[in-house]
Amino acid sequence: MSDNYYRDVEAGRKLPTMDKAIELFQAMPFGESDDRYEFFWHYLKEILPEDVQKNVLMPRVDTSFERIKDSRELLEYDLRMHREAAAIARFAESHLSSDDEIAYISEAFDLMPLLHYIHMVDCASEQEIRDVCNKNDISATGEEIDRFFAAIGVQAISDNGEKRYVRSKPIFRVPRNIKGLAFKDRFTTSELIKSFEKKRAPEKFDVNATFDYSTIVAISAASQERLSDRLRDLISEISVSERQLDDPTATPFFIAILISGRHEYKPG
Repeated sequence: MSDNYYRDVEAGRKLPTMDKAIELFQAMPFGESDDRYEFFWHYLKEILPEDVQKNVLMPRVDTSFERIKDSRELLEYDLRMHREAAAIARFAESHLSSDDEIAYISEAFDLMPLLHYIHMVDCASEQEIRDVCNKNDISATGEEIDRFFAAIGVQAISDNGEKRYVRSKPIFRVPRNIKGLAFKDRFTTSELIKSFEKKRAPEKFDVNATFDYSTIVAISAASQERLSDRLRDLISEISVSERQLDDPTATPFFIAILISGRHEYKPG
């Protein structure tokens, strides 16, 4: 496996073929038969429809726990490992922008849809870039687009006489310094405005609408810790989910999670 392919598999963006799975299985030093069963149980669980999986595969139930507490502690440990793995994967697959890049993008902020699109594909044709421009009322010239991509580390290459744009990493990350946070605030505000211009949707994903929920609520210290754990799990799941558009059913979404304390609403 190449490094890029392995990272895609590790992050869940791609699934190995059965041939690759067998090749990997043969290269691993399995000892007990349970280990071999476990390997293919997890693999088939990913690729089979849920109803087929339940009928074909025997459930793997761990009966070694003597107390419910033991099972819960292991679950909490696994969740913590999942969060840490998601954070590591996110940094490994990120292009950390510089202050100069942030300054350039700020001057060409109307080209942001191109930045989003190029980081959801391995490469993009000139026509695909032009389509995104048309859908977002972007009137930039080809030279302006080339300069914009060059400023954020996207290469323009010639593929059999056709220009294609290739990004370096699938995630464009903004540093948490003064300039980066100011840019992130501007980006979030602009996307929120676009979101509120769309119709409202019920509690589900809808590419043509926006789901929003807002409230002011009192949360105890114990609940804050529990909700923080669930929030980190949600962010981890979003971080390792499919971020690429090579799946024809994949659709871009803007997701923002905002939780802000209101101590000023409480006397004393």
